[in-house]
This record gives sequence, structure tokens and C-alpha cells, in this order.
Amino acid sequence: MNRLLIVTTSHRLLGPSGRKTGMWLEEFVVVYTRFQARGIPVVVASPRGGEVPVEPDSLRVSALSPEARSFVARHDTALENSTALRSIRHHDFDAVFYPGGVGPMWDLAEDSSNARILCGFFECGKVVGAICHGVAALLKARRRDGNTVLCDRRITGVSDREESSGGTRGLVPFSLERRLREAGAEYSHRDPWISHVVVDRNLVTGQNPQSADAVAEAMLELLRPAPLACRTRSFTV
Repeated sequence: MNRLLIVTTSHRLLGPSGRKTGMWLEEFVVVYTRFQARGIPVVVASPRGGEVPVEPDSLRVSALSPEARSFVARHDTALENSTALRSIRHHDFDAVFYPGGVGPMWDLAEDSSNARILCGFFECGKVVGAICHGVAALLKARRRDGNTVLCDRRITGVSDREESSGGTRGLVPFSLERRLREAGAEYSHRDPWISHVVVDRNLVTGQNPQSADAVAEAMLELLRPAPLACRTRSFTV
């Protein structure tokens, strides 16, 4: 049976602003509930383990889909006790997903345990999904040739225009759009807050929260065939 690993941020503060931040709930809930509805077990992990911080703005009623409202109303415990990343092995899962919220820009973008796990997923051709700021979690992992795992891959993620309109430009530690291009990725985006999803082989990325539905469905579609066998060891951290 397929198993999904969802890796979330542990970061709680929006830079020097002192404002609380964390994971964007909608992006997590859509993928979590869609996979569970298909009978696919889901494990939630984070750099520190324990309770996952949730971006307060993502809890506003206007930001919640019916799925997210149901998740909150039933007091789902999925985010209360995440597993620490250091104890995760990629062999135990067939897919990994990184939800956004600006937190990953601080921790997952530089986390060595995450890079180790991600190398294993790419090495074995397993499904990798990420959305919005969660795409930052893909930056650190590198192939044996020294290039990033994103080199020559088509990809999307939160755009500079969305950082500006969302009020986070100047507060986040770097421009994700720029860093993805510097990593050798072929980055694309649409107008702010319009769904945009890019699928390149085993990699599925979404630009913003509006892309969550399409990211979930694209990942599930890739999982329908049997997972690819692990053939070579060509990636390193």
C-alpha cells in the first residue's frame, strides 16, 4: 500500500517582525484529506517534531475551504505530535509533500535531515510534491554531480509578485522565485493567486494555496502505477 509523508515547518516567527507564522493550513488539509479518502496512510513530520505551528492568517474563515473547516471542527489531531525528521527513512514512503506557509523558508530550506530524505525520494523516482513557500524545502538537496535536484526541472512556487501583494516581501529571508532560478530550475508562474501547477516526471509543484486541489490530484495520479524501483545511488546531501 502507498504511504504519504507530509513534511511541515517547525518555524513560528515571521522574521524580525515578531508576528506568528507557520504552515498554511489549507495547503496541508487538502492533500491530507484527499490521500486519507483513498485509504492511503499519512505520516506528518517536521524538523523539531511535536506540535506543528499554523499560520494564523490561514485560520481566517475566508481562507478555509469546506475541507479545512471540517478539519478544524472535528479537532483532528494530525498536527499535534509530528515525527522528528531525523527519525524518518524515505524507504518507508512512496510520496512526500511539502505544504507552504512562510515557515519552510527558514528551516526546511536549510535542514540536512530533510535534504537526506529528499535525495532518497528523487533517487528512487518516488513522487515529490510541494506548494507555495513549501517549494523552498527542495533547495538544499543535491545530486552527486553537485547540481541541485531541481536542476533542469520545470517548477513553480510562490512568485515575487505574490510576496509583495501578500505583505511578506522584505520579511522572508530570500526570494524563492530567484533561488529556484539560481538552482537551475525552469521556473514559471501565473498571475497572483491563480491556480498553477507544474508536473515534471515525479515532481509536482503548485504556485499558491489556490493550486492545492490540482497538486493533490496530480500526486494521486502519479501514484496509480506501482512506485518505481530504486535503481541507482546518484544523489548526495
